Amino acid sequence: MNFIKEYTLNDLGICNSLIDLYKAADKKDLTYAGRVGGGSVMPEVKKSRDFFIEDAGPLGEPSDYKFDQYQEQLNGFIDDYLQSLTIHNQEFVMQRLPQIQYYKPGDGFYTWHVDASGSDGCDRAFVYITYLNDVSISWHNDEALTILSETLR
Repeated sequence: MNFIKEYTLNDLGICNSLIDLYKAADKKDLTYAGRVGGGSVMPEVKKSRDFFIEDAGPLGEPSDYKFDQYQEQLNGFIDDYLQSLTIHNQEFVMQRLPQIQYYKPGDGFYTWHVDASGSDGCDRAFVYITYLNDVSISWHNDEALTILSETLR
């Protein structure tokens, strides 16, 4: 069984709006150096600028940046993905809003890792990634749900 699926947002303008949200957050100093397990900043392991959507309050309503439209489509993708699993019989909930990570060319997460893990383990059932720009290379993990959205920005 293939656990990796790709979906495309039906309005690629959503990507541009999320990029605008990130840029607005960066201008207001709401972004921070990417962190690894335990909250440490280790640029030799991960080099990025990160922003949690839940910190967007000072930037206006999430709908101003089409976040509600993104969430609606994402929920549809997740529902479709879960329906494709013959072993699925549970309800999944998003425990927190997603974060946006910005990687300049050459930046990245340079080691194997598990997202949202800490010293007490990881409580994720699956992972999704939304690319807000064109990507020529992406990695896949057998437990990943990838939402691939391309824009010319």
